[in-house]
Amino acid sequence: MSPPKSGAPSPIFVTGASGFVAGALVDCYRHAGVECVGVARRDGPMVDLCLSSYAEIHPADAGARLVHLAQPNALPSYAQRAQETARQAIDLVSVLAQRFGQKMVYASSAVVYGDRHQTSVLESAPRDGHGPYAQMKIRCEDIVLSAGGTVARLGNTIGPGMNGSTVPAEVAHQIIHGPSDAPIRVRKCDVARDWIAVADVAEALAVLSGGGVTGAVNVGSGAATTVAQIASMMCEIAGQGHRAVVQTAPQAPDAPRSCIALDATRLKTITQWRPKVGLEDCLTEYLKAEGFPSACVK
Repeated sequence: MSPPKSGAPSPIFVTGASGFVAGALVDCYRHAGVECVGVARRDGPMVDLCLSSYAEIHPADAGARLVHLAQPNALPSYAQRAQETARQAIDLVSVLAQRFGQKMVYASSAVVYGDRHQTSVLESAPRDGHGPYAQMKIRCEDIVLSAGGTVARLGNTIGPGMNGSTVPAEVAHQIIHGPSDAPIRVRKCDVARDWIAVADVAEALAVLSGGGVTGAVNVGSGAATTVAQIASMMCEIAGQGHRAVVQTAPQAPDAPRSCIALDATRLKTITQWRPKVGLEDCLTEYLKAEGFPSACVK
């Protein structure tokens, strides 16, 4: 299944279009000739409509569709403020789900499954995610699913414009701006996540917005790669394979391993979507986009 064809009767609204994944999705639609409206609260190259609140979005007709990506990727550490931020996010999802119903795609996260999985998880796995952020995502999922919409549980997405606090971004900063003989410092080496290119995520969301898929679907590579492996791979790409990777956070010897990978068989079977960008290629392009000299990249 391919993204909706040009000439569709109604545009697709994409919230958070000034951001990372939503901006990539708008770009994907534009290249496919699909009519869409990138919505954000601040201007940007992928933004068509600036609003003070996403609650101002109303479907122009019964065919209008929505992909909702405008949500914080973390909550404030201060408990009371975290609760308020989560409540606002949940309230907004409730409003949008009432308006768009089956024509809404909500971008959720692998975090809903928790991080104690030694094999890739299916959509039927228990949602064991703890903490305010995971609980916010679970509550939003329930609202969208109850309205007949679609939930996309995304892996850890990599690409130009990603948050500077992510592992690849922090490693890239050390490679580009730090001494080339210094070790790469990461918080925890053995944390393993399902990493996927933003272009592949955007294509999956575009396919889902075309309809034909209901319920929850995983969007991931199916493989768990540790933080240490990511850092080492990026060093090799940059020609700095001699650099060690060291952990800065203490860890108890008997602490359970933090690991999550997503089994995307359901999405692949229904839509024929497949990840196209390998992890090494994805990290290579990210380093180039961040300013690492292309001539130095292997």
